[in-house]
Amino acid sequence: MAERDVLYLLAMSAYCIAAYFFVKTFAHHIWSYFLAGVLFIPYFIYVGLKMCYGPFLDFLCLIAYAIFVGGVALLLICAKVSWNHFKVLRAFFLLFALTLTAVSVDAFLIEPHWLSVRREQMATTKLSEPLKIAVVADIQTDKITNYERDVFKRIKEYEPDLLLFAGDYIQIYNEKRNEQLAAFNTLLRECGVKPRIGTFVARGDADAPDDWAKWSEGLPFIVRDKTTTFNATKDITVSILSLFDSRFPPYVPPRTENFHIVLGHAPDFALRNPSADLLIAGHTHGGQVKLPFFGALYTLSRVPRDWGGGCWANIGSGAMLCISRGVGMERECAPRLRFLCRPEIVFIDVTPVEKRQLTSFTE
Repeated sequence: MAERDVLYLLAMSAYCIAAYFFVKTFAHHIWSYFLAGVLFIPYFIYVGLKMCYGPFLDFLCLIAYAIFVGGVALLLICAKVSWNHFKVLRAFFLLFALTLTAVSVDAFLIEPHWLSVRREQMATTKLSEPLKIAVVADIQTDKITNYERDVFKRIKEYEPDLLLFAGDYIQIYNEKRNEQLAAFNTLLRECGVKPRIGTFVARGDADAPDDWAKWSEGLPFIVRDKTTTFNATKDITVSILSLFDSRFPPYVPPRTENFHIVLGHAPDFALRNPSADLLIAGHTHGGQVKLPFFGALYTLSRVPRDWGGGCWANIGSGAMLCISRGVGMERECAPRLRFLCRPEIVFIDVTPVEKRQLTSFTE
């Protein structure tokens, strides 16, 4: 734990101690409990802004401490003091504290490693045989563990024809970076995933430009940092977008009669409705945190909220858009949590049909 985090926890403890003596002094007055709670919010926002290193995600990390540690402590203090004075109020404080505790256990301990497999299907007249596609986005780890090994175990069981990596692989920038790049390379060599057609790799914004592809050395992957289009087979064209072209979409992929897959890190390129059959992206992590009836809180993207939360959507002209919630989560100074937003890998089954059948199906 960093020194800054310790100082923030000490500031939290000081507030809770002061709040205890305050509400105990005015224990018979209901307003004292709510005043202690109302002042809690601006106090920790102010202290968080003073102590954070600068990035917005670092500020969010401190706020997470305030909510899930300081908030629970304050609620328990209020429940204890109000125990013999306000029965309904003490029940409210206890229920709220239990709810926050349950949310924190789910968000920090359960969901980040509760991998899901999303299956999608589409039909096309441009293929003569079925196509199985596996999409892996935002592995974004600082240490290769059994969790990442399980990801590729499931991909191996699926036996994809195409494996598409949508960016953000190793997010650690200290002396252990080379060790983790090598560990990821070893995992990919040993996992046994061998797509029939090939593996295509795009760069993400968390990938350091000088060595981001080092983990793929010696592997039969098609890795590109610049926008490039390939004829993967006589029927399939794959365009890999540069990080810039995926985020700032003046670029329009070339038209082709083949089944055209466009792979980019950020999903913003889909806003131009490019001429393609299947658009693949990651980057948003599904927001990492979703709220009921609202959706993703923050996606770092200009796409609609329901897209950014992870989607499979027909965006017009027959193009299907797949945005993955990703395998990992934001590292470095960000809070390491997911809530109502499980990590995922995506399997897409593309079925060939005659044009007459596709028209009937669409109608």
